[in-house]
Amino acid sequence: DRMANQQPHKEFLVGTTGGEYLIEHLSKGGAPLKIVEDFRKRVSLRQQEVNKCIPLMDLHQVPRHEIYLNITSTLRDRLLAKIPSLSEGQLQSLLEQSYPYIKTEEVRAIPLAILSKLERIPLRFLKTLSADPQLYEECPLTVKKQIWVADTATFQQHLLPLISAIVWPQDLNHPAFEMLIDVGAVTAAPMKRRQELVELQEIATSIGADVQLYNQTIHYIRSLYVDQPNADLLCALRADVLMALHDNGSSPFTDQDPSHAAIWTLDACIRDHQLDNRRIQELKGWFDNTSEGHFVLGDVAMAISSPYTHHMLIRTIYQSLIRIMQKDLQIKEDQILWFATHLISFGLNAHKMINQQKFTFGKSENKILDVFYPQLMKVMAQDNLPKVPTEEGVVPPPRSIDLQLEQIARQHPIARKVMMHYVLNRIHNKDYSLVEQTLALFDDRGILRENSFIQSLISQLILSKSSNLRGMILDRFLMKFHGNSIFLHRQILRYLGESHMILSMKDLTNYILQILPTEVDAALKEKLTKSWEVLFDRLGSRINPSIIPQLYQFLGKPVPMEFSYSPAPQAPSSVHSNSDSGSSSHSPRYHETSRVRSRKDGRSDASSASPTFRDADAMSEFEIGAGYGSFIGGSMASLLKAANNEQPLPEDQAS
Repeated sequence: DRMANQQPHKEFLVGTTGGEYLIEHLSKGGAPLKIVEDFRKRVSLRQQEVNKCIPLMDLHQVPRHEIYLNITSTLRDRLLAKIPSLSEGQLQSLLEQSYPYIKTEEVRAIPLAILSKLERIPLRFLKTLSADPQLYEECPLTVKKQIWVADTATFQQHLLPLISAIVWPQDLNHPAFEMLIDVGAVTAAPMKRRQELVELQEIATSIGADVQLYNQTIHYIRSLYVDQPNADLLCALRADVLMALHDNGSSPFTDQDPSHAAIWTLDACIRDHQLDNRRIQELKGWFDNTSEGHFVLGDVAMAISSPYTHHMLIRTIYQSLIRIMQKDLQIKEDQILWFATHLISFGLNAHKMINQQKFTFGKSENKILDVFYPQLMKVMAQDNLPKVPTEEGVVPPPRSIDLQLEQIARQHPIARKVMMHYVLNRIHNKDYSLVEQTLALFDDRGILRENSFIQSLISQLILSKSSNLRGMILDRFLMKFHGNSIFLHRQILRYLGESHMILSMKDLTNYILQILPTEVDAALKEKLTKSWEVLFDRLGSRINPSIIPQLYQFLGKPVPMEFSYSPAPQAPSSVHSNSDSGSSSHSPRYHETSRVRSRKDGRSDASSASPTFRDADAMSEFEIGAGYGSFIGGSMASLLKAANNEQPLPEDQAS
């Protein structure tokens, strides 16, 4: 193979090399015109056919650079057509000759085409490609995959914006955060949901059939989860990446992932909206065949902590309690209830296991099974009691929550989550008799970590259109915490945008004044501004003119002249005079450094006096840099000769 054995090729005076050559010789002195003319002769084409045509082109006033560009384009296309038929050795040799000119735009396609055909690109080429953002962006996917395998940091830069779009969605009605009652009517099947998630499909395409890239992706998701324990959708993403590759059928290694069988079974449960005895036996078999201490327990715990899995298990528990009451069964005899409770307990330890690298099966939740569930069933037994006549009309009989039930619900996360589902169920069935008593169980440390409950409450409030329920949920509960969570703040804006037509102008104005921030860091303001702009557009003429200057000031827009002198009303302590909302009498002040921090004891360090935000708001600040320029030039004749297994032209005969 003559190409593989030929001597190293000299660099041609094109692009930056030619420019540097001219600068060097001109700086030494001498006649500038002569130096330029000598340079032109040195780099001009020495082809008789071309030289005969150039005088004719001069007569037609065709610029010389157009002639050379057309020649370059023709020779480049001929060479590109030959590349697919070259052997591995020929490709390597041609790459050595063409790669020095990869920054020259007119010939860049040649080394890129060669790189895309090589199964193993030499590491020195991969390093230079990853170091140049413009070249990196122009690389074909096959080349980028080899760069990612060699350079984990570059792959993580590629993944981060995709992961951020999935984990921090802008949708204020995201299906992952709905603790739905009638899930079958509104929730897409898991496979369809994954197929419609563009960023997830791009991640799957980036991985393809490369097991190294798959392992890098899963490891990166785990590391992000360690830093962001409140980012529930990272847990969903861990399972979705595996199942998206499974759905596509293009990655033969998915079956080799030790978590595959368990995650596939959980995915089937989500699709069926329940955990049944058959799936329980499959999951038990997986746990029986997995050794305690194996890292895969952390991955499966993450999959169980996914909001989609978590909500399915909570619904399964609630339905099991109803079945036990109806059939007068014993709680510990119900395998579905016991196993669903154990799975939730196991999933709640996902972050701790991965962070500490101590993987265990967890412990039995005897207090939940022996005390909480029986107490909750006593409350549920009164749900359908007939209403009684009173002086105020026919109303449900007075009810209360047992002190023991209240204590467990305050202290235990499983009890809290089941109680949240219970109160949503009662709201959905228009039974408000225990709503306020149940909501009182949840303090700021509990509620600020429960995005699903916050969104679901707002969804039920929008559907109900009940002013009585609005007083319970919004005025006397959620408004107490709105300054401590961006997610909650945006959900309240969602409610005002969806329900403003049923609110009086006075109530609408008071709500806006209560939640409109007066001081906010620039980074956090950016996250709030879009939601406020959407609300502003929706309200239209329903906005009180007296508060328009404050809205424009917050949005950073000039105040129209007609509103410049409107006196702004002060924010009230509550929307309704008879409401004991506990809200602050002033607008919230937001600070970038104030966030809900995860402590060693698993609780959140939040203060109602100093508004804070969830850590989940922190990841959208990473960006990938871009761009270098390129220079004109080429050495096409020599490269075409090399592709034809001929000796390259001498340097002084090529251009």
